[in-house]
Amino acid sequence: MSQVVWNAQHDIHWHWPIPAYIVTKAAAGGLVLAMVPLILGSASASGMMVIALALVVALMVATNGLLLYDLERPERFLFLLIRPQWRSWVARAAWILTGFTALSSFWFGVELLAYVGWVSPGNLSLARWVFGVPLVPLSLATGTYTAFLFAQAEGRDFWQSPVTPVHMLMQTFYMGALAALTVGSLVGLGDVTMERFQNFGLATMGLSLVLVLFGEFGVSRASELAVRAQREIQWGAWKHHFWGGLAVGLVLPMLLILVSSYLALPALLAAGAGLFAYELAFVLAPQQIQNS
Repeated sequence: MSQVVWNAQHDIHWHWPIPAYIVTKAAAGGLVLAMVPLILGSASASGMMVIALALVVALMVATNGLLLYDLERPERFLFLLIRPQWRSWVARAAWILTGFTALSSFWFGVELLAYVGWVSPGNLSLARWVFGVPLVPLSLATGTYTAFLFAQAEGRDFWQSPVTPVHMLMQTFYMGALAALTVGSLVGLGDVTMERFQNFGLATMGLSLVLVLFGEFGVSRASELAVRAQREIQWGAWKHHFWGGLAVGLVLPMLLILVSSYLALPALLAAGAGLFAYELAFVLAPQQIQNS
């Protein structure tokens, strides 16, 4: 009598563009969050705001480009906007990204016009409130919605962890702080503000490291499939991405900005590379586990 083995292996739908766009959108959302408290109520059209928002727009262009590339059929994104299914985080994500990209682009345009003297200080201050305030919740949503999107993926138990949204929130915070430090070092931002960004970046990177280690070793997984994915990430095929991602993406940037806040650019690049490696393991390893 032959033995029948039931094996429901799912296709791998998400590839390297997803980890890449997690990095770019975290940096964009975090940078806006860093800029908003700095400029609200200020009448100056600083070069920092122009550079910072130009970087935000560039990061969001990359984010949307990576998403469309992974979708393979760009018209699907337009369909999500025209006929969204609001219970799906895929549709919510399309509107979050579109809203964030549009508002930050308009804000960049106003800052640029103000910088060359075409917008008065009074109108600039009003525009900063109009764009900055709604961008705060949009920035938070941009940085974290992927956690809820993962949680809706059936058959991938590893992604159901309740700490994933907190992980992504911390990633948004420290990537934004490092991006703000980088821009600040280019324009000669004051030492007091640079120190605030530095301290916030150190605190959120340290907390992120604790949360990752706690989430991986202190939280029990809901199923054997989740445990298998966890083992593959920690000690299996993806161990170099996991441990290397933590070392390069969190420990190294903390050491760099402890030496000097003006080492923010190499710290930002290291944090982005490490986060990509970590997220690559997080995204791909559970998809490679056979569901049975």
